[in-house]
Amino acid sequence: MIDNITDKQLFKRIRDADSVAVDIFINTLHQPYVGFLSKIINPEDARDVAQETYLKMLKRFHRFSNLNHARRFLYKAGYRKAIDFFRKTKRRNRFIQQVQDKHNPHIIHDNLAIDTHDLLNAVNTLTVKQKAVVMLRVQQDLSYREIAGRLGIPTGTALYRMHCALRKLREYFDKEPVVNGDDKP
Repeated sequence: MIDNITDKQLFKRIRDADSVAVDIFINTLHQPYVGFLSKIINPEDARDVAQETYLKMLKRFHRFSNLNHARRFLYKAGYRKAIDFFRKTKRRNRFIQQVQDKHNPHIIHDNLAIDTHDLLNAVNTLTVKQKAVVMLRVQQDLSYREIAGRLGIPTGTALYRMHCALRKLREYFDKEPVVNGDDKP
């Protein structure tokens, strides 16, 4: 291992496929980088995301013109991977909670009990386009921009479809008698 190596020299050695230079680069970044990722996801998962990002960075190293570009890429790619991991974990935890609550036929929200059958009936009143937006937003926790990208529509259209879907669902439940959790018929 070489002490007092400049970024320019280190970058040249990495581009020349020097594995010792790669180790130096990653070892100097590892602690602060995993610390950064740990602010988003738990430390064990942060280390896994860091490893995946290192591999991704090394595959694309030929595109960088200096080490600062590599560092910037590393933090940006790691941030995106950590956010994706967080969303997947959040969806998985929500699914586990739904499975655990499966024995309870009601969804409790704001002191109101809505039968899951009624909820499915309400969702079935939506158009196919509205259902698609609602499901991507609720089940996959996507932003409207991401929904628009997946469906190949403008972001404004995704927002409008969600607005119409929510209005239709409100109308459906305003017509249905809503049972308070305390006053069951």
